[in-house]
Amino acid sequence: MENVGKGFVMYIQYFIEWATTWADPNLFLMLAATVFISTLFGMSPLRSKPETNFMGHILIRTRVIICFSWAYIVAFPFVTYFLYMSSFKQHDPEAAYSFFVYYKTITLDNWLWPVVGFFSGTIINLFFNRYFVPAMSKLKRKLRFQQTDEALSDIRNEKKRFVAKQFLPSDHYSEDGLVVGLDEDDNPIYVPNKVWYETNMQVIGPTRYGKGVVLCGLIDQAIRRGETVFYIDPKDDVYAPHIMYKACQDTGRKFIYLSLQDGEIGSYAPFTGGEIRNARDRLMTAFDLELTGNPGTDYYKTQEQAEVDLHFTETRTIKGLASKINQESASKLFALLSSWLHHKSLCPKTGKGFSVENALMDGAVVYIKGSLSNEIIKKATKLLIIEIVQEAMRLKHKRKTHMSFFVDEVRFLASKQLADAMATVIGARVNMVLAYQSIGDTMTPDDKTLDGRSLTQSINVNSQVKVIYGGADSETAKWGSELSGERQKVIARMEKTEVQRGGGEVWDNSRMVGSQGEWLIPANVFLSLPPLV
Repeated sequence: MENVGKGFVMYIQYFIEWATTWADPNLFLMLAATVFISTLFGMSPLRSKPETNFMGHILIRTRVIICFSWAYIVAFPFVTYFLYMSSFKQHDPEAAYSFFVYYKTITLDNWLWPVVGFFSGTIINLFFNRYFVPAMSKLKRKLRFQQTDEALSDIRNEKKRFVAKQFLPSDHYSEDGLVVGLDEDDNPIYVPNKVWYETNMQVIGPTRYGKGVVLCGLIDQAIRRGETVFYIDPKDDVYAPHIMYKACQDTGRKFIYLSLQDGEIGSYAPFTGGEIRNARDRLMTAFDLELTGNPGTDYYKTQEQAEVDLHFTETRTIKGLASKINQESASKLFALLSSWLHHKSLCPKTGKGFSVENALMDGAVVYIKGSLSNEIIKKATKLLIIEIVQEAMRLKHKRKTHMSFFVDEVRFLASKQLADAMATVIGARVNMVLAYQSIGDTMTPDDKTLDGRSLTQSINVNSQVKVIYGGADSETAKWGSELSGERQKVIARMEKTEVQRGGGEVWDNSRMVGSQGEWLIPANVFLSLPPLV
């Protein structure tokens, strides 16, 4: 029995010698590995749930193994110490001390391994969950097959969609319609002949966005098609008169350049042309003599109207009327006529000056330069517009050609007669193209006596063709989008994300979809359009 006891003790000593040799540094490498894995993947949960997936089961088993490993690592020194001390017949303090010194030594030599494992696992976990997992979640979301991929308009995306195209309009001229631009496939967009001749057009957009370009293109085509053309330009366009003149030169047409400003080409007598009753109406409009139903103001207006009627059959020139009007009974009218006398371009000699009737009967091409700064010239431009409409309707059976009437900056030149003409001139073989900067321009016209809402409604309803440019005018953008009509989109109503360790977000596997209406052409499209688009 004594030999058996000695042999058992010897085996214990061999085991302790092997164990202590193995523990340096394997024990700390094991500790470092388990700490690394625990910080990399986390230590919860430790139990499976019904919804746990395959990878989750593997991680749970790994965490359980790590827990047992830690228990083993913690218990290992105590077990070896117990066996070591049991190999002695009596307690040996020096042996116990040497055992503890040994473990202290290997601890000091290998303590860095668990620390490296902890920090490397933590850092990798941070980057993995903060960057890699969200990136993979984003890629997975992008690649998944969705039941619907529709989304509401985003102006950040709209700004990238449209680019102005450089092209020569004349390359696309056609006898079947008038080209106004190119579509996304570089195919010409036409206004068909039937639409052009039987409807009016609006061209709306900010300055320098392309209104003049499309107007000049339409004018050039109208001239080359043999139409009578009038263009009212209060801004003095640099290119329009040259384009019109060149088109007339190419087609053998008569071109008339008329400026209503003194010292320039042409003159115009506002009240001498057309039938006397139409001329009288223009005079009433020019000097605000229409009756309003207000007894206080209408009393004086009737006196001034009587003075006009007394002398209008004798003379219809500004100079002639100013010389005959009784200053005492029509002081306001006399003062206004006197101020108009200072504009020589509006007071040509009898029988001279521009004739709307002759231009219409000749099928001429007429460029008319007005002014936005001079109130009298601006009012005279309005009167000329009214006379053109009046004469075009009066001579509708005598004129040889269709007439296209272009008016720029309508806000400053709008009148009740112009609004009324939008609904009637089509029957007189006239189509009108009105250009202005914003839909709000017609709501707040320069003439404060006009009802802006009624004017806007008249223009909008009677202009079936609308050319709208972009810019920062949200009111026009909203109006244009509403014109396009509404469509229904099936979009994601809600998608959840989950915040990972490290602050990274991953997409949830479910999302809620629903139907929502959006304009066919959203307002964002109009707001993001670059110039010339």
